[in-house]
Amino acid sequence: MEVDIETLVRDTAKEYDYLENNMKKLEKYAGKWVAVLDEKVVCSGKDFAKVMNSVEKSHPGRIPVVMKIFEKDFVWV
Repeated sequence: MEVDIETLVRDTAKEYDYLENNMKKLEKYAGKWVAVLDEKVVCSGKDFAKVMNSVEKSHPGRIPVVMKIFEKDFVWV
């Protein structure tokens, strides 16, 4: 699949904004990967590959923004 980088950046900007502005709501996904399309979580799970496979099947041709939601007590060192 060929990807147009300009389109990808433009289309994913709203997903990044969604993630940034909704971290409190996303706490329920702590410890999981979340895939976001069209400003909503379309899939989540503990296994990254399974999340990606599920999104590929349910939203063919779409590239989600995927992020790991860390536990509340997670600390970057």
